[in-house]
Amino acid sequence: MDPISLGTLLSIADSLEVENVNSLLSLAALRRIVAKHSRAKDVQRRTRDILRVLLELSWVVRQGEADVSLSERFDRFIRSWNQADLISINRSLATYPPYKQFLICLERENALKVPKHQDSEARTNLGSYLIEKYGITFVAFDTFRFWSLAVGQAYLSPFEEALHWGGQWDEKNPTMETFVRACKESYRSIEKTSGYANIGRLADVVCRRLRISFQAFERKLNTLVSARPGLFVLTPATVREPSRFYRIITIRSRQEVLKDRLAAQLGGASHSSSQWFIYRFLEDGIYVSNQLVKLIRWEEDL
Repeated sequence: MDPISLGTLLSIADSLEVENVNSLLSLAALRRIVAKHSRAKDVQRRTRDILRVLLELSWVVRQGEADVSLSERFDRFIRSWNQADLISINRSLATYPPYKQFLICLERENALKVPKHQDSEARTNLGSYLIEKYGITFVAFDTFRFWSLAVGQAYLSPFEEALHWGGQWDEKNPTMETFVRACKESYRSIEKTSGYANIGRLADVVCRRLRISFQAFERKLNTLVSARPGLFVLTPATVREPSRFYRIITIRSRQEVLKDRLAAQLGGASHSSSQWFIYRFLEDGIYVSNQLVKLIRWEEDL
């Protein structure tokens, strides 16, 4: 089967939670959910495929021939998604063996060049390498890189056109001392105008150096701003046009999406799977205290 897109998986998980009655769901109800969120011509077959994914995620358990029950693991995933807890979301998704194998591949390789869509030879070569060494098809790689980017386990550099491992982070790691040192040393090395550097350029160097994702960089920098407010100056101005080559993708809190959905329904609008994600460009900047900033100038002695 072709790997399921993360948008489709989240839409199905949302519908499972909406239809959740005493944690029991009929396979007929599951078919209706799949038909709603899938463009497959053979809904019956696609339902079997998606059921297999749900079973491998341990989100459902078979109950006889006609029903499944939603598991505690599914409940934990929904709670994590409601809170936009990226680490816990990824931990749940990584119980799916093909995605876990992708994460193992990316961590071992550290970085993989992402072929352009029109470069069929490079895509074929990468696919052959991945299938031989890790048992991953190019289609799976293309699907799971979106998964990993959206949950902060990978970093896609717009300046290198490469996908980097970005999972070396949690609430405690890297330590603030390590993060500050990486930021200072990276700031020295990048281009500056009147002492200001583009914060997207800084993020690019720091993410690759510490093997963390853009989401981790943004969270760590917010923590640093609160802890040491005089360390640097941030400004919303920009000194260059963004590259517009690769987007930063992040899963939104489900609770936030439900609020938007309710407002849209009251206004007579519909919604799509794209609602589950926030899309930004690296050089657009980062959010600090809910304000978008694009430039940084180090104030303390370098």
